[in-house]
Amino acid sequence: MFIALDGLDGCGKSSVAASLADHLRSQGRSVEVREHPSDGFFGRRCKGMLLRRGSVALALSAGFLFTDMLGTARRVRRARREGIDVIAVRYHLSCLFLEGRCGATVHSAFRALMPRPDVDIMIDVEPETALERISARGLSEEMFENLGSMVRTRDSMLSSDGISVISGNGTREETLALVLGLVEGRYPQP
Repeated sequence: MFIALDGLDGCGKSSVAASLADHLRSQGRSVEVREHPSDGFFGRRCKGMLLRRGSVALALSAGFLFTDMLGTARRVRRARREGIDVIAVRYHLSCLFLEGRCGATVHSAFRALMPRPDVDIMIDVEPETALERISARGLSEEMFENLGSMVRTRDSMLSSDGISVISGNGTREETLALVLGLVEGRYPQP
């Protein structure tokens, strides 16, 4: 099974993905978590560009992120044949951080070219909540981690079709329970 967890930075994607992977493994499933941007070559370049400003940094961050995700696309195709579950932290909705028609065009191309998740989830939080969580990390601010960008991106994500939207406002356990409700129903019953 291929599961995508998307949403604003600070919504809890990584924490929930780790808990979901642990839960699925406890059920006897083989699971891989693929976080984007990754710690691989293109993921590291993307992270570096996200700490900069300007149109060049924006274009390069998008290109590096897409290239980074190509590795996940290849892995998903192999994992499906091998019976391994893949959880992607950030997937197609991350394209919507790009503004306007550019974001919509990249998002459409991404969905046309990349494997479709079996379960496609957006963990939703208010932008103000996301920014509070990000600030608590004490890390450098990335180019999209501001209220205006997050409001616009959240609106674009929520208007995307074919995704299941759940609240990320509760505890990690409450958010995980919502995710499990969507995921467990997709597995074939013995």
